[in-house]
Amino acid sequence: MILENQQKTFLHCTGKAIVPALGLRFWDAVRDEQITDDLVVTARPARGYGNGVTAFRTLSGIYAFQGLPGLHSVEYPSVEPVSGQRQRRFVIKIIDSQRRFMPAVFEADLPLTKKELHAPGFLAQMENKRPCADDISLIYLFSTSVRPILPGLGVIRGKLEAYPGGPPAAHAVMEICIKGKKWFGIADDRGNVAVFLSYPSFSSSYGGSSPPSFGQKPLTEQKWTISVRIYYDPEMLTILPNEDLPDFKSIFSQSPCFIRTVHSASPAVVAPVEYMPAEISFGQELVLPDLLVDKITSP
Repeated sequence: MILENQQKTFLHCTGKAIVPALGLRFWDAVRDEQITDDLVVTARPARGYGNGVTAFRTLSGIYAFQGLPGLHSVEYPSVEPVSGQRQRRFVIKIIDSQRRFMPAVFEADLPLTKKELHAPGFLAQMENKRPCADDISLIYLFSTSVRPILPGLGVIRGKLEAYPGGPPAAHAVMEICIKGKKWFGIADDRGNVAVFLSYPSFSSSYGGSSPPSFGQKPLTEQKWTISVRIYYDPEMLTILPNEDLPDFKSIFSQSPCFIRTVHSASPAVVAPVEYMPAEISFGQELVLPDLLVDKITSP
């Protein structure tokens, strides 16, 4: 996740320039495209000074804030000097009215003093695929388990529970690695998670050495091996005041854990593993067996 100052300027009816203190661009991590509709984005003071503000959407699909409490000198630099502006902490919340994307909440100190605030851990790789080179903040959103099937994309579904006999592994992160590329999903409060992904290149009938005239295998025979990894440590989650969701950045600070499954022929629990192999077929959903996740660092 990247946060940056929004530099686009709007004109007030009085003719004075208005500079929003923060602008956010939301990005679909699966389809690799901007999300421009049906998001409700709010910012409220974290410490109770002033009212919350709902972002407005610009013509380019940016969600920008105007009228944030305590930031008048930032928004009206031609009227008030910005130097010495004291930072104020805000809670930013994103809700998708279509339920395509998981809700997210995080804190930001405005105005920002650094151009970028980087996400920790394994999500840092996503910053390398930034589609924009401008100064707009970029936030990746992740699919819900009820998101409709997307044409041409594969999906892996699972249900995660804490081991042994614990509650649903809410807010756990599922990582799917296929042909060296990683895809992610976040479990909801019931432990349900879905990871959408693009299929790798198709294989030919006889592998890479086949003559071009042989063509490819039929689509129904295209299969790929995947690796499943879970990140889960509820002690690492930070629940923000007056919110029922953990801080978005803390979700991606969780440590990898061990995965256990229940043997299909008996109630015995299979030995824990950190990486679980599976196979996905073109055009077919893969529903994993119920997974028990154990945050203990050794099996």
